[in-house]
Amino acid sequence: KDTAKFMKYYSQSLNYFTQYQAKCSTSKMNIEDYTYLAKASRGMNNDSASMRYYNMVIALDSTKEQNILKEMGNGYYSLKKFDLAIEVYKKLMVKYPTPNTQYKLMDAYYLSKRWNETKIAADSFIANNPGNPLGFLYKARALSYTDTTNDRKAAADMYKIYLERTT
Repeated sequence: KDTAKFMKYYSQSLNYFTQYQAKCSTSKMNIEDYTYLAKASRGMNNDSASMRYYNMVIALDSTKEQNILKEMGNGYYSLKKFDLAIEVYKKLMVKYPTPNTQYKLMDAYYLSKRWNETKIAADSFIANNPGNPLGFLYKARALSYTDTTNDRKAAADMYKIYLERTT
């Protein structure tokens, strides 16, 4: 399964590089060229190059910043590079906060086993999305991994709230 996933990303990366090479022979670099390079670099596990190329796209056209940051965050998230995804989602939350970005940030903290950050993100999610019970679920999950009796009791309370709101 992992080999098939790697081959898919490798194939996509080669496709981006092929498109880039074809374009460079006929004209100078533009936003699409840097986007191809960023995606190919990410697909080939070159995270610093990928971020550098994405930042070049943003520098050339700041109106694309929100979409580029979403693409970066979701790309790192799908590759299970949660620390990089968190870095990008935090930038998105500062400039372009959305419930989906807030959820992805909370989930990335949880998946990277950063329990305190998960609790903080869950509290923020609950405050900003009072009708969505997922914040209670993530807070309960994070609290359940701590070693104090009070936190485990609080986790049970959060699970109870989650269940009440989903049934």
